[in-house]
Amino acid sequence: MERLTLPLGGAAAVDEYLEYRRRPEEDDMAFFERRYQERMKMEKAAKWKGKAPLPSATKPS
Repeated sequence: MERLTLPLGGAAAVDEYLEYRRRPEEDDMAFFERRYQERMKMEKAAKWKGKAPLPSATKPS
């Protein structure tokens, strides 16, 4: 088995991807609803901290 090394912050990116990807039991509406709720939660937290809302220009690959 080959060992992989990640750059600094790489582990966080992998965690984000694994959290982002579609779950096998999810249908399309459930997937997009979950992503919407996560984005609203992040924007609300950012607004509460006095920061501008996060851009929602990211697209799933």
